[in-house]
Amino acid sequence: MTNGQARPLVLDASAALACLQGEPGAPRVARLIQDARQTLVPWLFWYEIVNVLGRRRRWHAARIMEAIYDLEQLGLVTRAPDRPSLLHVIDAVEIHALSAYDAAYLVLAEQEDAELLTGDAELAVAAGARAIPVASSHRLSEAAARYESHVRERPRQRQTWPGAAAYLQELRQEVLRGARPPGSA
Repeated sequence: MTNGQARPLVLDASAALACLQGEPGAPRVARLIQDARQTLVPWLFWYEIVNVLGRRRRWHAARIMEAIYDLEQLGLVTRAPDRPSLLHVIDAVEIHALSAYDAAYLVLAEQEDAELLTGDAELAVAAGARAIPVASSHRLSEAAARYESHVRERPRQRQTWPGAAAYLQELRQEVLRGARPPGSA
């Protein structure tokens, strides 16, 4: 709770899929979404839902569209990534050994001071006290990558990313001048 109000909620795809498919955690997921002040998802959420339902569950397009419609009726707010978020995602990948996809949920929850509703045990551990774990049969995160031994032995710590501050300042200046940042279409 913050200032007597419920915190916003970040919903990950594993928890949403548990809800869509009527798994044991579904009633709790639905109640938490309904009770949340605001429920947020990163933009990649929608792609994960389509991927699992289409490729893993072999649902037809019409059924997937119905599921997307049902999710949209929950009032989910989609957040697009920005470059500062990307730097935070890189940091979370390094610190918690998460996939970039899972790290995007964690970073959104941290940036919004939100709770994170997830069916992914590794993501819940990384989120710590802000995690709300739910039962789900969907493990969407990737298996941990195997790195050379000198990388594994390096202690995980928040990086300073030399040059990142100057780069972000340059991006802000370009936006203020109305120019498009490098890499944008």
